[in-house]
Amino acid sequence: MKANRYSPFPDRVEDRLSRTLTALNSELKMATLLAFDDHVYTKEHLAGRVRSVVGRGVQLPGPKIYKTYCDDSFCPAGAVSASYDASPNNRGEQSFFELTPAGRRFLQPIAAYTIDVSAKQGFSWYSILGPISSKGETNAPYNRFRLLTTLAQSSHKITDLEEILGLPVSGIIVHLERLQEQGLVTYESLGELKKGKGGIIYEWIAGASQEVPLTFTDLPTLTPKVIDALRSMGRGDAKTLADSVQYKSPNVVSRILCRLEEGGFVQRERWKGKSFRTACSITEKGRTLVDNHLYAIEDALSEGPALSKMQQDWEVKQANADVFQPTLIQGLGNYFSVSPYKTSRPRAESSRELLEYLQAHPGARPCEIEEKTSISVKSVVFPMLTAGLIRKEKEGRETRYYLNNTTTK
Repeated sequence: MKANRYSPFPDRVEDRLSRTLTALNSELKMATLLAFDDHVYTKEHLAGRVRSVVGRGVQLPGPKIYKTYCDDSFCPAGAVSASYDASPNNRGEQSFFELTPAGRRFLQPIAAYTIDVSAKQGFSWYSILGPISSKGETNAPYNRFRLLTTLAQSSHKITDLEEILGLPVSGIIVHLERLQEQGLVTYESLGELKKGKGGIIYEWIAGASQEVPLTFTDLPTLTPKVIDALRSMGRGDAKTLADSVQYKSPNVVSRILCRLEEGGFVQRERWKGKSFRTACSITEKGRTLVDNHLYAIEDALSEGPALSKMQQDWEVKQANADVFQPTLIQGLGNYFSVSPYKTSRPRAESSRELLEYLQAHPGARPCEIEEKTSISVKSVVFPMLTAGLIRKEKEGRETRYYLNNTTTK
């Protein structure tokens, strides 16, 4: 049995912007889309093509992420079409992906342009546009585009932005916090948060999707437990939720709650009324980003002069792949430095760091290792356990790691 999936490219510029920014909110997605040519690819083929660009010195996610990109971002944007073969001759379902005319005409030239900007300016678009975890009609990338372009016109109070953008205040504040971290916007103090004894109070947003995407967090085991606890309790802070799931680090739970808030799944309890009256303004850095790059993307999707320029530049880059390769590698490096996957380092380097950390801190828990180092524990422990370099021991519901030449305290 074969099934096809294809979404037409939108006619409205606003819809084009929303879907394109969702499809191109990270440099790894850009590189994946640029890996397409006139052939049909499986997720394994796409993984191999991206690997051929970056070489063996960078640890990349497995093939599954490329299927997720196609299914959740490229296909809804109309950039890629998919066919799924679940015939008895196949083991399970096999997916095949192909670039569409709209993907070739619009999204590939924009992807080449944006990753070039990332490489030259030294930032990752993921830091600016954020994740795509929201399941509503709009999501973080498009909302941040709207927020930046709105503030580029004039300063606004948070209450004004709520009315202009049609977003909840809690969501606007999360976006402002992330954009301020990048030096793109500025605003005065937002005032005191409502707090209980344990800290900021969170609640699940009514109507939010019940399914959190697999690519949403780097803590896939703990996150569902925190979500279930919050839904069961109705509201709670990081410490209360950590106690509920019997996890000893409220800081890690707080990190999960911040990511859920950023994705539009949870919200903090309302701030006091005066806090919403503060004015928000765009910085000079933010204005430069809007004027030089965001408006260019909008013009390209409006089929303005920017589109022809990007198409010509992409043709030049394709004809000079060796010259463009360092740009791709630099852009990917910018993304890996801020992405939740922590894939920018070779596994051998992460393994050495883990051995050194466990020598100084025998019995370290996974959350402690990730907090104190730049290691993604799940990406390195299995081969090290298999090789007998380290061992893990259970203490109740906790896992602790030791070097094999150390004893349990």
